Amino acid sequence: MKKFISTKTLTVLTIILLTILTALSLLWNIHEENSHIFSLAKIEADAAYSKDLAYRRWAAEHGGTYVEVTANTPPNPFLAHIKERDISTSNGKKLTLINPAYMTRQVHEIAKDEFGVKGHITSLRPLRPANAPDAWEKMALTSFENGSSEMTEIVTSPSGDYLRYMRPVITEQGCLKCHESQGYKLGDIRGGISVSVPLHKHQLVSAQGVKIVTISHLVLWALMIIAALIISNLYTKGEKAREQASAQAIENMREKNNIQSLMLQTEKMISLGGLAAGMAHEINNPLGIITQAAQNIERRFSPEMTANLAIAKEVGTDLEKISAYCKRREIDTFIADIKTAVARASRIIHSMLQFSRNSKDTKIAITLDTLIEQSIELAANDYSLKKKYDFKAIKIVREFANDLPAIPIIFGEMEQVFLNLLKNAAQAMHTNPSTRPPQITLRLKKDGNAILIEIEDNGQGMEPKVLKRIFEPFFTTKSPNEGTGLGLAVTHRIITLNHSGTIDVTSTLGHGSCFSIRLPCN
Repeated sequence: MKKFISTKTLTVLTIILLTILTALSLLWNIHEENSHIFSLAKIEADAAYSKDLAYRRWAAEHGGTYVEVTANTPPNPFLAHIKERDISTSNGKKLTLINPAYMTRQVHEIAKDEFGVKGHITSLRPLRPANAPDAWEKMALTSFENGSSEMTEIVTSPSGDYLRYMRPVITEQGCLKCHESQGYKLGDIRGGISVSVPLHKHQLVSAQGVKIVTISHLVLWALMIIAALIISNLYTKGEKAREQASAQAIENMREKNNIQSLMLQTEKMISLGGLAAGMAHEINNPLGIITQAAQNIERRFSPEMTANLAIAKEVGTDLEKISAYCKRREIDTFIADIKTAVARASRIIHSMLQFSRNSKDTKIAITLDTLIEQSIELAANDYSLKKKYDFKAIKIVREFANDLPAIPIIFGEMEQVFLNLLKNAAQAMHTNPSTRPPQITLRLKKDGNAILIEIEDNGQGMEPKVLKRIFEPFFTTKSPNEGTGLGLAVTHRIITLNHSGTIDVTSTLGHGSCFSIRLPCN
């Protein structure tokens, strides 16, 4: 059948699409990071405004406060209309009244010197001319008169970028002591408090976030490209293998149907073995680099490393805050996902290498009931199996014939075969209804000059289309994180190529499956 599009063209289009999607995701995440600068600065400005308003209200409710007359706090000439602006204590110490605006202005000067946050209390009709608004503040105050509740803008100055933020101050009862003479009434907009927050520290944190997001996207992009190339390579070589297998099948049309199926499957196994040996080294190297890069990213952001703390201090940032930000943005989860994906790829390569190697282990004569019992014990204690399935809760029924002869096998390989089949059976029965408790039946008996082993479960069974492909490499009905699609393919290779035996499967949907293995006695 003529192909609509070549594999090479499809691979190139896939890489282009993945690159575009990754770039769009990166741009969106960078946009989100930069938008946080404004949000965080506004939160800081709003907090400063609320704090200023709180202590200003306190001072207003108490009619101001008296402090000792000093060079920094001389009597306020704009409060001369208040009779008790200046008083003396019983021991002669002179005190002067500090009204809320005077106090707020002095606090703003302290905050500016110590924290860099600039505050300014102002009004369209200030008592003190020096408190007059600048052009931006005047525009904000005018908008308050027209119903606006706040004004925010990012401005650039020679000293850097600032977020300017302003909200109104409403006339309350305590304000009238100083401002009733100006004609203000309760509820009038008395003026406003503006706050200017420097954006430098927020920009540094955002830059670190952009760096992390960029690295994560680059690593993810590299993984996807590698996966696309691997799949393309496997598909191309798989096509050639299928052509060879089809030609071989045509030449053997006169042979029995089961022999034809066996030859086709064997050709697929041999083809995959050759692929695995050739590509394992090329894939393992980039996987190792990706793993090391992910680990280095984790270490570079770890506050437990003194070198990281020193460099962070050197560039003027707080590594603890960066680490907290990484956790809030789930960057550590993304890195863990990268490492998990690489580990899964490594497991697939390991399985493929097992496929490609012809066993050189020596065969030993052993009775299979002993080996099966050991495999049951391994399955019951398998960590990856215990995470989702309780193997010990499965009923094991043994139907072993007496006086079975010892047969020559490669112990480790046959142990792997039985373990694979037992684990698959456990997974197949995971969704059994309560009316059908999980059960595995194991049978051992002599069958002519061979030993017949049957492993039967009462799980969900398989459809005919699944049965046709059950021993194909990379074919799996499990989710991506639960299987590589190589377990039964490896089992088939071990039985047929390394032990000159046969393996078949029968299944009824909704009732279970039975794997039958025949191993020659000699």
